[in-house]
Amino acid sequence: MRPHFHVAGFPVRIHPLFFLVALMTGWTLISEPARLALWVGIVFVSVLLHELGHALAFRRYGCSARIELHGMGGTTQTHEAAHLTHRQSAWVSFAGPGIGFLAGGLVWAASQLAPMGAPGGLADQGVRQFLWVNVGWGLFNLLPMQPLDGGHLLADLVRARSGYRHERKLLWVGIVTAVGVLGLAIGAKQVWLGMLALMLGVMNVVPP
Repeated sequence: MRPHFHVAGFPVRIHPLFFLVALMTGWTLISEPARLALWVGIVFVSVLLHELGHALAFRRYGCSARIELHGMGGTTQTHEAAHLTHRQSAWVSFAGPGIGFLAGGLVWAASQLAPMGAPGGLADQGVRQFLWVNVGWGLFNLLPMQPLDGGHLLADLVRARSGYRHERKLLWVGIVTAVGVLGLAIGAKQVWLGMLALMLGVMNVVPP
């Protein structure tokens, strides 16, 4: 299928569900259209930036890549992943959250050097949302659960050292982590986080 546009030479396609889910995650802002639009824009830029990090890492190791934004966030794919070593694959996994941490750090530094408007204003909220999506979600994404980047990162590091002998143990790490997140979500009364943790836990129950 033809891409909708290109970023840094990488083809990008966007599924309509991407924007629908972005709107749903910002439903508390429905009465303030400007703030809701800001949230959707930040989610779009941040997820695209995250996937661009993966794509640039693939390019660094000689692989072409394509990006798709969909209802679950985004995916960066290549047909040449088999050419990568486990350590290279680990760097590809980290590159997505890593570029988000870098972008978040730059935005935070800029907000400290230059006024961002009144506290609670549109610009101030934009900075907070950008930091939440890039840094907060980036940290969550590094939890050792499949199919999060942290799950792939841990698996690649283990495989680089010990081969494929510990695949079932890796799944158990993901399950235990999901249970821990589910417990925290219940304690904090965060329904969406609990549902996400439950879904990720189920993904780790069935071996690949």
